[in-house]
Amino acid sequence: MFHNILNKLFNRDDDDGEPKKTPPAAPEKKPPPEPKAPERPPDVPRHQDIPNRIEIGIDLKAIPAKLPGKPRAWPVKVTSFAPEGFWVARTDPEDEVLPTSVGELLTLVLFDNKLQLTYDCPVLRIEGGTVEKVLVGPPTKTLQEESQMQNLGGRKHLRINFRLPAEIRTVLGGELGPPISGHTRDISMSGLAVECPQEFDAGAEIEIRILSWNFPLKVRAFVVRCGAEEGKNIVAVSFPPDLSTISQDLIGQFILENQRNV
Repeated sequence: MFHNILNKLFNRDDDDGEPKKTPPAAPEKKPPPEPKAPERPPDVPRHQDIPNRIEIGIDLKAIPAKLPGKPRAWPVKVTSFAPEGFWVARTDPEDEVLPTSVGELLTLVLFDNKLQLTYDCPVLRIEGGTVEKVLVGPPTKTLQEESQMQNLGGRKHLRINFRLPAEIRTVLGGELGPPISGHTRDISMSGLAVECPQEFDAGAEIEIRILSWNFPLKVRAFVVRCGAEEGKNIVAVSFPPDLSTISQDLIGQFILENQRNV
């Protein structure tokens, strides 16, 4: 009897008459799924007429078509493609705003090893911002020539004839004399000749400004010689060795564009 009492104490049922059940094990916690990376949007189709050398991230020099005052170029970078062309933006946010407008041409210069490639591209759209972005279309004209003509030996002395109105002033210390009207005669990478009514001594420093939207050159140079011809003075000047890179590129580009007619 005592054995039966102990057996009932240690093997008694629950109050509801059901035997005790072992609680189920807690389900194993799984780590939350990692967020899926957003799908990459499809690449914008590249316009078939954009040159192969134009790639996102490359650096170019931008020269506006209608540039008042001294010639200069803006460093820009290709930022993206668009179905109708490609976008460029200034690389220096503190630089002046690129003075161009929709419908004008923007000349983009690419230096690729020993080649200088020049693309004349129409401006299609401009987006403002801290740094404005300019959408340009495929080039209407492309030039591929040797870079830095002044370093190519004999080609430095390639001289082309051209006639554009010019303004000449004598440089006296830090002062400039009154303007004298004249016309250009010819140009090379080493110098320029102008026709004007005034005679200048060899060694004199003068400032020459060419009055043309397509070739807005302004440079100080030294007179090499001056001689009379048909009632006019032909003044030949030599460009200074410290001529700015922008002026060198502008002169080189002008010669390259016009030498085909020589």
